[in-house]
Amino acid sequence: MAEEKIKAIVFDWGGVLTQGQIKNFYSKLSAASGLNADSINEKLKKLIIDCSKDKISKQEFCLISSKKLNISPLKFNQIYLCLLEVRLNKSLINSIKILKKKYKIILLADQFKDKEKIIRKLSKGLFNKYFFSFNIKSTKHTKKPFNHLLKHLNLNPKEVIFIDDSKSHIKIAKKLGINSILFRNNLQLIKDLKKFGVKL
Repeated sequence: MAEEKIKAIVFDWGGVLTQGQIKNFYSKLSAASGLNADSINEKLKKLIIDCSKDKISKQEFCLISSKKLNISPLKFNQIYLCLLEVRLNKSLINSIKILKKKYKIILLADQFKDKEKIIRKLSKGLFNKYFFSFNIKSTKHTKKPFNHLLKHLNLNPKEVIFIDDSKSHIKIAKKLGINSILFRNNLQLIKDLKKFGVKL
């Protein structure tokens, strides 16, 4: 693919530009509840999606989740705070700053509303535009956020590269014809970007 055809590179936040929070969150919940990560995910998956869509508040999420996992609301709230402890992928961020000289750099993130200020502060000057699930009222489990993004950027799918660490999100983006890369590590990502004609 010719380099000039790519106009925007779209990044996920958690698991790509930041590392460790979700794993730490599930690890602490597992220790508190006695349940394994898969069981916790099964119990909380819909609640996480609903909170990411701003369908329920963070307070409601924490209260209902604590009951589902049979741990105290106070303990759950303490564990929830680890989601706000962000460890940035600084090497990738440095690469993105170089990419921004040639491409629009976009954030498309499924996030709880209370994380917006933290994300904007930590990523100041990095993104040309932010798209959050709580504003779109939909997560990347559906086509809606991707269609919303394409419409607002006024781009066709082949002019965009989408990067995420979720196989299910990548699958949906590909169905819409969006160039997509499953993120595993920084080195792999750079190699895959080059396949689309993107140079660093």
